[in-house]
Amino acid sequence: MLTYLSVFCFFIAAISTGDCHSIAGVFGGKNYSAEEPTIMICIFPPVCYYEGETYEVGETFSSFMGECTCTPGHMIECFIEICEYKGESYRVGQTFMDDCNHCSCEGNNVVRCTKKLCLTTDTGCAYNNKVYKVGESYMKDCNTCICKATNTAVCTKMACVLD
Repeated sequence: MLTYLSVFCFFIAAISTGDCHSIAGVFGGKNYSAEEPTIMICIFPPVCYYEGETYEVGETFSSFMGECTCTPGHMIECFIEICEYKGESYRVGQTFMDDCNHCSCEGNNVVRCTKKLCLTTDTGCAYNNKVYKVGESYMKDCNTCICKATNTAVCTKMACVLD
C-alpha cells in the first residue's frame, strides 16, 4: 500500500526527473516495495530545467526574463535590470515616450531621451528654440511666418536673396 509521503515523493520525482528510493533501500540494498509503508527520500540531480534546457547549479544563462541562475533546490532566480524614470520602471532595451520625446532604458538606471521641445495645444509654435503664441509672427530667413495652431505656422514663400 502506498503511503501519502511515498506517492508525493514519486510525484515530485516524476516531475523533476529525480530518483526515489526508500531509506531501507538506500542503506540495506532493498528497493521500494508498494506493499510496505516506508519513508522515502528523493535524490535529485543538481540541475534546473528551463525552456527545454538543462542547467547545472550555479550556471547562469540569459532568457526573456533577464539574467538567470540555477540555484540549489531546482530553483531558477532571474535578475531583471531596470531603469526607474519618473516613478515608472522600464526593462533594459525598452523604449517609451516622455511627452513627445523618445526614451530608452540603457541599463545601470540610465535613461536616454531625445530633447525635443514638446508643445501642448495651447502653447503655439516653436522655431529656433523659441516658442511663439498662436497669432504671433516671426521671421524665417526672409519670410514672415504666423503661428496658427500647435506647431503649425503659415509662412510666405518669397525667394531670399543671398548677400
